[in-house]
Amino acid sequence: MWLRVPFLLAACVPACYPDVVPSPYDYGSDAEVTSPTSSSSATATSTATVTPTATATATATASSTAMDGASPPPSGPCDLSGHWIASEHEELDGLGVLEAAHVWYYFELSQTGSAGMITKGMECGENVAAISSGGANETSTKAWPAYQAKLQVALAGVTFTSTAAGSSCTVSFEQFYTVIGATVPYYLNPSTTLPTVSQQAMGTTPGWEDWDNDGNPGITQNSTGLVDGQLYLSARRSSTWSGTIAASASTFQLSDDWTDDPDDLGYSPSTAGLLTSQAGKYSDETTQFVQFARLSESQASGSDDTICTTIRSLAPTLTPSGAGN
Repeated sequence: MWLRVPFLLAACVPACYPDVVPSPYDYGSDAEVTSPTSSSSATATSTATVTPTATATATATASSTAMDGASPPPSGPCDLSGHWIASEHEELDGLGVLEAAHVWYYFELSQTGSAGMITKGMECGENVAAISSGGANETSTKAWPAYQAKLQVALAGVTFTSTAAGSSCTVSFEQFYTVIGATVPYYLNPSTTLPTVSQQAMGTTPGWEDWDNDGNPGITQNSTGLVDGQLYLSARRSSTWSGTIAASASTFQLSDDWTDDPDDLGYSPSTAGLLTSQAGKYSDETTQFVQFARLSESQASGSDDTICTTIRSLAPTLTPSGAGN
């Protein structure tokens, strides 16, 4: 992301440590982010599937019940029209060292027949959490307001289909791109090379942008772990979500086929150069998914800032697997 780029190269025991995630509603500055506040076992994470399990079904039922005033599903059992929270969970592997990236979204979906569209979308925050002992915990809290505002143009208009298949629904979102730390929408085109450190955006000329207003290029990724430091970057990523869900589901999970195009723009201190080592997608596809939960009108109202604050606070409860809980 973005957040997938930094990874520590270190000898460690792979995939046997908890997926430890800073609370999505921790509003402290990046410098104040310390140890994570919630965790789950790596086993629970690695066994997540793109179809609901008994545990997921129980969680979905509890979450739906907890949503006071939640509106019933729209006109048909495969109609996804309405307001949704969605949390992406994507695992990375660098020489056997595992990390998990999490992104929290707000969506307004409209649908006619089997064809639908994101009419409004916001990315409300993201982080990376170590799973293995050699991984890093990474956050870019100060850039979250820019994600929220600047990525709306990338998310609005993304299309999807939701088609009846017996007692289920087949759901597929088209591949879409997002960019952080650089001019949007210019760099959304995957054939456009991301900017170098000498290519700062000026007036109508695209380039990297200081999204957290700290005087450094792109976004500042704060990392803690075996090496503490800051990585300055922009990045472009793509996501393609698909799967089969239960009809009239108020919560569901889709597989996430993602790509990442990192653009390192600098780091501090000098030892933080280790953070630029690249990690790839973990080979277990069941660890790459997005979890949706339907919101009531009262849960998604007010200004964009208010909505994103709500999304971050609800993510651990309504989308616990995707949010990293």
